[in-house]
Amino acid sequence: MEFSISLQNAFFDDKYLYIVLISLAMAAAICFVTFCLIRIEKPVAAVVKNAPNKTNEMIEQKRIETLTRLNDLDVRYKRKEIGVRETSTIISITVREFLTYATGKEMDCSTLTEMNKWNSKDLTKLIGCLYGAEFSKYSAKDAANFLRDAKKLVAAWR
Repeated sequence: MEFSISLQNAFFDDKYLYIVLISLAMAAAICFVTFCLIRIEKPVAAVVKNAPNKTNEMIEQKRIETLTRLNDLDVRYKRKEIGVRETSTIISITVREFLTYATGKEMDCSTLTEMNKWNSKDLTKLIGCLYGAEFSKYSAKDAANFLRDAKKLVAAWR
């Protein structure tokens, strides 16, 4: 008695094809759900305009100190003691220190995107311009405009 066995490829059977298709669909669904969960942004808390433990007099005193520092920086820049890039860096540090003090939020490590969510167009415009001047010598413009904008921002911040 002779037996001959002819083996078929496993994927020719319908049940294996369904298993593969269902597995691929489940993998795609898991990837989609994971992607959606990662992309969900946490709501941004409203900007605290005044730090809870600071009085208006304390904030005004800090405002005066900050404006004085910006005026001194303006004088140094006009005398050409420092360049545009260094001036831009000092402006950014000074404005961020004031806003940290005034709002109670850490501003020294806030990105431009985070600041943009606070709906302060003057702040995001100033910091955006300073980024270019700080990090690229080719986009460095006249720092006098940056100083003027920084003074206006600090004077008007409430």
